[in-house]
Amino acid sequence: MKIAGSISYHLPSTAELFQNFDLFQAWAQRNQLQQASTVMEVKHLFETLLVELEITAVK
Repeated sequence: MKIAGSISYHLPSTAELFQNFDLFQAWAQRNQLQQASTVMEVKHLFETLLVELEITAVK
């Protein structure tokens, strides 16, 4: 069963996302997620975060 989903990426540097983007794609494929993605570059996240994900999935 395919799942429709939306993933929002919040990050201070797009380089951090694209450096590991294949991990996100593999996860979405493994979970049969048909995704629509939004990428937002922000000035600051919590000190220990490089990328924040917000995922909404619907069966």
